[in-house]
Amino acid sequence: MVIDIMTLPHASGNLGGSIWPSSIALAMSSSGGSGSSSGGSNGLSHYPPGSECLELGSGVGLGGVGVLAGSEAAVVTLSDWDQAAPALVANLEDNARANPQEASTEGSSADRCCCDVQLFDWQDALLPQYAASARQYDVVFGADCVYSDQSFIVMGLAAAMRAHLSPTTTASTNPRGFLWMQNRRNPKTEKGISMCREELSQHGTVTEDAFTLTRLSTNNWSAMITPLTLVTYAPVAPKQHGS
Repeated sequence: MVIDIMTLPHASGNLGGSIWPSSIALAMSSSGGSGSSSGGSNGLSHYPPGSECLELGSGVGLGGVGVLAGSEAAVVTLSDWDQAAPALVANLEDNARANPQEASTEGSSADRCCCDVQLFDWQDALLPQYAASARQYDVVFGADCVYSDQSFIVMGLAAAMRAHLSPTTTASTNPRGFLWMQNRRNPKTEKGISMCREELSQHGTVTEDAFTLTRLSTNNWSAMITPLTLVTYAPVAPKQHGS
């Protein structure tokens, strides 16, 4: 799997312009090669054939592009917000166009291309009327989306995942949300992750698995080992009438 991704200097892309370890794990998750697991199972190919997926906080798009390249998902929508970094979404669109994927249907000449890029401010998901018109996806995921304990960021992320994750889906009977997190970060980030996890647990089942990402350093070619956590969210299915 070869992916062509352009990054941005911090002055242009802010935190989203770089490639973070969690986004590498996300990109590899569709092929089951994200690293070693201490959670008992490395079954990370949670992108059923024909599924529609949404990535929150895509940054440069490595995670979403990797999922499309390594799975049989039909659609991957990349999303981010460019208020703090106007060049971020333009670069995201360029990276999406640079990585077209062949259609999975035999005999089709069309490309599956994750060039569906959306501007998305998570705070919008906190509005009471937002969920009613939100597009539904089979899988919603993100990597290192939490970087502070500011409530509007954390609660906005949780609300966005809940609003866009369909409780029922034609591609899979088990719609899921996945958040890849890098461990041992600053206290505010750890608090923010805990807040997000607690909020999601109020509306479904939340589980965690620990992983280790091993890669080579480009500086001295030594092994770099990064501990990661995968948070999985399963929404509660709506009650059927008459049940």
